[in-house]
Amino acid sequence: MTSEEITATVDPTIFASIMEKTSFSFSVSISNVTTNDKNTVISSSLSTLPVIINKAAYCNLKSGIPSNSQLISNRAGWIINVEEGVEGAPNNLIDGKTGTDVALNNKGFWFTVDLGEAKVLTGIKTNHWANAYAPREVEILQSENGTTWKS
Repeated sequence: MTSEEITATVDPTIFASIMEKTSFSFSVSISNVTTNDKNTVISSSLSTLPVIINKAAYCNLKSGIPSNSQLISNRAGWIINVEEGVEGAPNNLIDGKTGTDVALNNKGFWFTVDLGEAKVLTGIKTNHWANAYAPREVEILQSENGTTWKS
């Protein structure tokens, strides 16, 4: 015996003012069932169903060069940390050279760049060996104190 599909709709505009990645959870309670099958009853263990909605961080990134872009050439004092196991010197991330890199055996990894002071960024530039080595996904988080981060 199979159940009929239940469809719920969520108005996405409720997320419009939330920029960070977040999750919402709630329960849906089933109080009665209307059916022509007299043997159908509500299971006491399944009368309440948990629902989780995961909202991704707001992302306005796109490929290309912003019209107002200006590459930060003075990177003195920047502090770069990479996840353990990453191959290549952390400074390779900001040296501007095409012959240096960092990698983690075809896996994604985390790194932090402390710019030393607040800066307005209009984009990030990546150099890579070929399209197959280009980042497939980038999540940028910012922090004023290095402890609390937000997208």
